Amino acid sequence: MTDKKEQNIGATEDEQVYTLSRPIKFEDTTYTSLNLDFEKLTGADILSVDREIKTKAMSTGSQSDLFSFSPGTDVKYQAAIAAKAAGVYSGFMEALPAKDFMRVCQRAQNFLLSMD
Repeated sequence: MTDKKEQNIGATEDEQVYTLSRPIKFEDTTYTSLNLDFEKLTGADILSVDREIKTKAMSTGSQSDLFSFSPGTDVKYQAAIAAKAAGVYSGFMEALPAKDFMRVCQRAQNFLLSMD
């Protein structure tokens, strides 16, 4: 007997649901789609992503990343926001095929830029 789970991280609103180009297995769960619910995000979520990005920059010695990123255009920030919106670990985003990664980040960018 396998401990295999399949998770369709989806919702009823089609524009929120991003269907992956192929199923992705991450930490014993297979994902076929992501529910990118940006509207559920709170200020605490945004601050958490900001801290995550800055902490990673400091740990890798990328001090220029601390001051030069713009949330709306920085792909690392977009990926972290998309992960929060989908309710997945930010490391999951790195497991996505490049095409899916970029399309999901584009949706995050659209959300971030729409707040201006």
